[in-house]
Amino acid sequence: MSITKMIYYLMAPRRFYMLLRLVCRHELLQTCELFAAVSDLPVAQPLKQRVADTMDQSWISTRRQLMFYLLCCIGILLNYFVNSLVVNIYHALTEPDNNYEVALPLPSLYPNWMDKGMTFPYYHLPLLLESCNLYICGMGAVSFDVLFIVFCMHGVGVMHSLSHMIEYATSPLIPQERRVQYLRHCIYQYQRVEAFALEVNNTFRQIIIIQFILSLFCWGLVLFQISIGIATSLTIALRMLMYLAAGGYQIVIYCYNGQRFTTASERIPMAFYECTWYEESREFRQLIRMMIMRANQSFSLDVSWFTKMSLPTLMSMIRASGQYTVLLQNLMQKN
Repeated sequence: MSITKMIYYLMAPRRFYMLLRLVCRHELLQTCELFAAVSDLPVAQPLKQRVADTMDQSWISTRRQLMFYLLCCIGILLNYFVNSLVVNIYHALTEPDNNYEVALPLPSLYPNWMDKGMTFPYYHLPLLLESCNLYICGMGAVSFDVLFIVFCMHGVGVMHSLSHMIEYATSPLIPQERRVQYLRHCIYQYQRVEAFALEVNNTFRQIIIIQFILSLFCWGLVLFQISIGIATSLTIALRMLMYLAAGGYQIVIYCYNGQRFTTASERIPMAFYECTWYEESREFRQLIRMMIMRANQSFSLDVSWFTKMSLPTLMSMIRASGQYTVLLQNLMQKN
């Protein structure tokens, strides 16, 4: 899966670069004309402070998810690497005649070199290659999934910021004659947010279906290995738990953040409706009605054309993987 994601990187580098630059520079907010339009009004300072607090919370949430995911991936990779390294060092000290089979992180890749001991290059070359394999597996997944977290949480932040802007549309801090202009700037910002949400969805919707299919089988296999490992080897069970924390968390990232993305977008039409539009001018009310109808279709992150990234999808994945585990257990008992 990490190799597939790296190939996708190479196929669309410009798209990822443009999205990442837009997010890191906060271009959706920097290009918003609303702040310049209200710079001479009392509402400018509280609005800017509220938007800044919202975006800070978005980046804090991004950092928390990144650190947890990075630690999970580092944990399982170190488990594979350090475990094999310690076993080999122990055998080298206790059996100096090289009469043992070396332990590698991925031993099945080099079965003919297992009985060569730690002689050069039968041990050093496979260790180097498999260490690179582990690094690519872990960091390839982390780099791709973290980009999704950054894009998604930035989208959530700008949607919440837009909702705050709309809430101030009928504030006493804005003169009556300038509220229509203020609302128009909110509509322009909505268009930019909508374009960003569509671009994020188009970037990830097709590649994610591969991740969901592979994770479905991986969850079932890992749960099956855990059920067997508890009775036979606690080391295997612990390793599978660590793998589940790293590999299983990938789908949690997509579904959890996809749900937050959709929930934040559903707040936008409510913000238009909840302001005191009924006390405003006819033009203001017409704009509000138009935007309630337009924003009523919430943004979402899709898994190809099958489903959406949401918490119900996550629960469906968990149930399906549990059924797959039960099927493997039944097959094992019959054999």
